[in-house]
Amino acid sequence: PTVLKQLGYTSFSLNYPERTLKLSKSNLISADEETNNNALDLFDFSPYGPNLHHYGVVCESFTLYKMGNKKSPLHITCSSLKRPVICVLDSGLTGCIFSDSLRDELFSSTKKLNDITGAEVHLQTSGSSRKAETKPSSTVVLQSDTNHWFLSSFKLPWFDNDDTHPHVIALGATFLATSTLTVDPLSARAMLEFD
Repeated sequence: PTVLKQLGYTSFSLNYPERTLKLSKSNLISADEETNNNALDLFDFSPYGPNLHHYGVVCESFTLYKMGNKKSPLHITCSSLKRPVICVLDSGLTGCIFSDSLRDELFSSTKKLNDITGAEVHLQTSGSSRKAETKPSSTVVLQSDTNHWFLSSFKLPWFDNDDTHPHVIALGATFLATSTLTVDPLSARAMLEFD
């Protein structure tokens, strides 16, 4: 279990701009806020391995900006990939990490990864996957900050089977630095608010 669970806290809110952390023994996202456009459903990693307590959210699409080529960014719709893409909201990370499975599907060499100078991700909001197909889905958009951008990629040791786990993009402070991240693991909800 996480340190929060060991101490009896079920929820937390991390305000990056104010550098404050709020811990709570009850949910911090009310039922009214679950319909907020910035509310997110947490992805359940449990089918992919034991003791996976990462706060992940389904990614609908992402854009990669390449060195010297800002007019022609690489836009990826996640449904076009071989596996779903889950963005892990990682409060202990500064930059960005791609799972090796995502890197291998996107790039023929690691050198091309070094040419990426920033990214934008579109996260699926609560209920957007359940909306009628005629309505556009709702997303929360996070843009990387060049001051904190650092991209790396490696095999994540989290999963039981390397052939079936989802692709992962770990999002650190480069994406979260202007937000307040609230996580309610028991209700499987998160929310991102921006100043």
